[in-house]
Amino acid sequence: MERSCLWYIRNLNFFPQLTEAQQMDLAASSKMIPSRRGHKLNVATTAGGNAYLIKEGHVRLLRAAEGREVAVDLLGPGDVLGLTPILTEDSDADHAEVLDDVLFCRVPARILRELLEATPGLALHFSKQQGLRRKTIELRLIDIAFCTVKVRIARLLAELAKKFGEDHPKGRKIGLKLTQREIAEMVGSNREAANRATLGLVDAGAIEFEGKNIVIVNSDKLAHEAQWDRPWQNVS
Repeated sequence: MERSCLWYIRNLNFFPQLTEAQQMDLAASSKMIPSRRGHKLNVATTAGGNAYLIKEGHVRLLRAAEGREVAVDLLGPGDVLGLTPILTEDSDADHAEVLDDVLFCRVPARILRELLEATPGLALHFSKQQGLRRKTIELRLIDIAFCTVKVRIARLLAELAKKFGEDHPKGRKIGLKLTQREIAEMVGSNREAANRATLGLVDAGAIEFEGKNIVIVNSDKLAHEAQWDRPWQNVS
């Protein structure tokens, strides 16, 4: 069944502060945009004129760091891409890359600004979200500077399990298929080093592979490898 933009706005709770009439006006001003894996958006320019509500699929935010491109955050259904330029005229990252096939709802920045001005509670809601996202990015860059690749990957997997995890008979499956190259880019490493570190987590009994998915089979062991006490509680 093909779902409308209004259905997604309501059911993914993008804008919890909006009235029924505001939701309908927002949906009428929006456009459904499918995007294929690998497509990139220039966040600093494209998102300055539009915001993108992620209805289906996943997107990663990329930023240049230490001479390579690093994926500093992952966004999924219910997240909004391009809010930072609207709120602060700044940017979350340099680019956003579609990680798997995505369905966006594109909203003109002008419409969102009008809603934010009319609904102070919504502006506060998004400001808190953007603050948490900025903290995530800062911590990721600090980890790249000071932690080993194995620690970075353990922390990344704990974060992904919390954000995109699904119950699994052996523990918690990350509901997102990632290549070794994508994992490496998310921890600021090369693919060979990331592969060795990931296999080290397998040998340690912390994770297992199920096809292209990763299953956290022992959270205590993953916490030890991440140098945390409890990985699910240490990810903001």
